[in-house]
Amino acid sequence: MAVVILFATYGASRVSPPRPAVPSSAVVVADGWRTPVDAVPQTKTSAALVVDGRLKLAVIVSGSPARLQLVDVESNHVDSSVGLPGMSTGEAVVVDHQGRVYAGGNTEHLYRYTPGQISAVDLGPVTPRASNVFALGVGTDGVVWGGSYPHAELWRVAPESSRITNLGQVRAGAQYARRVAADGRFVYVAVGPSRPEIIRISIDDPADRLQIPLPDPIATGIIGRIRLLGRFLSVEIPAGVARSGQLQPYQRRLYDLSTRTWAVPANDPTQLPSPVSGSGDFYYLDDGELTAVDAQSGDVRPPVRTADIGGRDTHVLHATLGGATGERLLVYNPRREELTSVDVLTGAAARYPITLSAVPMTIKSVSRGDPGRIFVGGYGGGSLSIVNLRTGAKSQFPSRPIKGAGRVIGEIEGTVAHGRYQYLGSYTGSKVFQYDRTQPWVDGTNPRVIADLGGAYRQDRPRAWATAGDRVYFGTIPKYGVLGGGLGIIDSDTTVRYIPDVVPEQSVVSLAARGDVVVGGTSRWGGLGTQPSTGGATVFAYDAARGVKIWENSPVRGAQAFGAVAFDPSGSVWAAQGGVLFELDHLTGAVKRRVDVTTEPQQDELTYNSSALVMHRGMLYLQTGTSIYSVDPSTGQSKTLVEGEVSLPQLVVDDNQLIYPAGAELRSISLTADR
Repeated sequence: MAVVILFATYGASRVSPPRPAVPSSAVVVADGWRTPVDAVPQTKTSAALVVDGRLKLAVIVSGSPARLQLVDVESNHVDSSVGLPGMSTGEAVVVDHQGRVYAGGNTEHLYRYTPGQISAVDLGPVTPRASNVFALGVGTDGVVWGGSYPHAELWRVAPESSRITNLGQVRAGAQYARRVAADGRFVYVAVGPSRPEIIRISIDDPADRLQIPLPDPIATGIIGRIRLLGRFLSVEIPAGVARSGQLQPYQRRLYDLSTRTWAVPANDPTQLPSPVSGSGDFYYLDDGELTAVDAQSGDVRPPVRTADIGGRDTHVLHATLGGATGERLLVYNPRREELTSVDVLTGAAARYPITLSAVPMTIKSVSRGDPGRIFVGGYGGGSLSIVNLRTGAKSQFPSRPIKGAGRVIGEIEGTVAHGRYQYLGSYTGSKVFQYDRTQPWVDGTNPRVIADLGGAYRQDRPRAWATAGDRVYFGTIPKYGVLGGGLGIIDSDTTVRYIPDVVPEQSVVSLAARGDVVVGGTSRWGGLGTQPSTGGATVFAYDAARGVKIWENSPVRGAQAFGAVAFDPSGSVWAAQGGVLFELDHLTGAVKRRVDVTTEPQQDELTYNSSALVMHRGMLYLQTGTSIYSVDPSTGQSKTLVEGEVSLPQLVVDDNQLIYPAGAELRSISLTADR
């Protein structure tokens, strides 16, 4: 399939009808639905610990809510599985000197679990302004350090009192304190996404801060794992554009803290080093060889042969396995669902299966497929469930995480049906997949990738979808630290066109199509970790046949996002900004009418699709906040259908049923009474 890139060029009065009384009860009681996405345990991080002489692996499994699970390595038994309320994706887990496990993720709350207890302790919000805990580390004195988003704050937890002390923003302008590592004197914090670098902070005097630039400074990016290794700091450096304008590749580097240089002979650019062992060495695993490096001198010891081992997480622990006790390098590979133990002296390796308990995943996207089937994406990993509304049966894909992930779906941002195909928008890298529904699903080949906009165009999320005639349309949100999305057009299921910056510095978050014209709503927000564009969100129309933008309008000043757009039978365009609807002239974009369905103002905060809007049998159905409303476009009158239970702006109508997400559940209400 060819990809054609187009660079597009650019070329009212308001009436608010009286707002009707809103009934306090829904038209019909919502029917409960089975949790559709729950098959594959999704994880991002792990920790290892010994409990009563037994080696355990601690993992946060994404779900609704996420659960912290402790797996006994030798028996492959989940000894503990405790809920982390408010968290759906885990980002960080560490073990303190007392053997307690700390867990953080996409909530401002920090949790601590003591093995043997029946539940985790909620230590409360880490700071008043935090929304996500991305980083956790333990210092040599047992203090737990953490970093959060969106103000790149550093904080610490006292071991005995559990009191959390906020040390404030690590660096002005930074939004992520993405990784932390601490010793007895300093805390090292990876910040970004703008000007990613390491900040060294004195524990005794937090005002004493030293910037450690990356060896090849880049404009934006998210630094991966950092790890203190004696006199060295191990850093995962993201790919990015250097000040020279050249693209710098992803790198694994060691930084010498004593000489303040990145020129370290012991560095292995192809491998991530392990933590430091009790003997003072850290280890590389490369091509069946285990190489030890002295963490103080940097001297490299002769390698010993071992198995060909690969994985995501490495830990070093003195533990007993198989009746033998000693220092072990542990490599956790979630794709293969196994942990490999390597004797650091002999290189002898043994593999242990790790089977986590599945957790129902929070729903991220809901889209209509062919009649009677809907596509439901989960939040926290590559999981898509296809649900048969008639029977309740479901099929989930991929069957398990597999190698070659670039050819396999990630998190599904949105989909649309077109003829025999279902088009899937996948995070990360803004991959677009074409799934032939008439053929069996085969991971890696059906669906197949037809567009990958993550490299040259720095896009991440194909969230908005629409179709009309022979065309499919999608709108994108850019990567971390980047402003400016774009409009994609798939012609006759064969050719992909992509128009970057169809509205400069704005993401395209909603679409509706009729004939040759597609109408889009934008968000002034770009990728996470960047400041939004200075202008407000807009609505635009684009003629796909002529390849030109017809009009662009901002129905209200300073809007965060027009999260939903739709055509009505008369041809008018309706655009939703939160709970406010605007009727627009489809030829000019001029505002014909304003309807205030709810009066709750839209806050100046990260906003993509803050609402959902569908047209069915002459009625508009609007979701905003946690409620759903029906709106008669001829009169502007509205009433409440569902109140206080919708978890995100996603609506689908099929067979006179309105389908919506409620956390991990899919629910529906009948629309037959709403006339």
